[in-house]
Amino acid sequence: PLTTLNQKQQQLDTLDRRLLSLTRVKQQAALKELKQVNSRLRPQLLAIKLVQLNEKYGLLEQRLIQAMKQVILNKQNEFKCLNDGLNKVSPLNTMQRGYVMVQKDQQMISSVNELKKADTITLFFKDGQYKAVIQ
Repeated sequence: PLTTLNQKQQQLDTLDRRLLSLTRVKQQAALKELKQVNSRLRPQLLAIKLVQLNEKYGLLEQRLIQAMKQVILNKQNEFKCLNDGLNKVSPLNTMQRGYVMVQKDQQMISSVNELKKADTITLFFKDGQYKAVIQ
């Protein structure tokens, strides 16, 4: 029984040393992780990071504003070009220069050959319209 007791005591000592060793390893790993987390959470570092992010945000905001202004300017120029093109071909613009549009039966007339005597036509002027009969 004494040898069995000694063997059990040796096993217990071995297990105690292993447990102590593993506890130290775990403790060191936890301490290392704690130091890493602590270094990331330092108020000075957070303040510097906040300033950097604010500067980056300001630059991005300025770039966005400039881009929006450029898009608006491009669209205004595009609108002006399209508007000018429409005015060039607009019948209203032609009537402003003194010309008249002629319509017969809801169809625009572009040639004398489309008319005959007794046709009722509508003349469109820049400031109104008038009905007439071809003689």
